[in-house]
Amino acid sequence: MPSEALWWQWLDRFLARRRVPENRTFIDEKQKDKILNELMDEFLTVSLPYISRPHFPQRFVMKKYKEHKERQKWYR
Repeated sequence: MPSEALWWQWLDRFLARRRVPENRTFIDEKQKDKILNELMDEFLTVSLPYISRPHFPQRFVMKKYKEHKERQKWYR
């Protein structure tokens, strides 16, 4: 399992992209744990099978490397 800091980084990015019908700026303290658990369950259900594929790490690193190289072209 990833470290807690990595989990919170992922959660921040996930929430930034997540489309929800109801926009919540604040969450009641009583609902915090329930909502966090729902988000974690959703991540495990949707994302874990994808990132658990055998070739995912290699392809992900190669994609990020190519993106980095493309960005470097802009700075030259």
